[in-house]
Amino acid sequence: MVMHMKDAVENTAGLFKAVAEPNRLRILMMLRIRPMCVCEITYVLGLDQSTVSRHLAKLKRAGLIADERKGQWVDFKIRRPKGGFAKSEIFRLIAKELGASEIVRRDAKRAERADRRILCR
Repeated sequence: MVMHMKDAVENTAGLFKAVAEPNRLRILMMLRIRPMCVCEITYVLGLDQSTVSRHLAKLKRAGLIADERKGQWVDFKIRRPKGGFAKSEIFRLIAKELGASEIVRRDAKRAERADRRILCR
């Protein structure tokens, strides 16, 4: 029982650590629009691919996103919480708090223009 409680505490702490970084919040908001590959996310954020990959790895470890191979690309997408109140509430709060953000609106416009066929050469 003690181990289970420790796991729950560590998992919850990891979840909050994952969303405690502005670029990771921006990535989550982008992935609400559509699945995206690393090149597209890199284009929108204006960060190095290695930095974006590290952010994606942290979000994936926290169970917030998943990846799926589609041909030559790996798409990252929101992982819908299954029975996890904390994850579903975090998504709801992030969307509510950041929905009106100028940066998030700008990211959304860039995400809509991001074309992997051009960016991922």
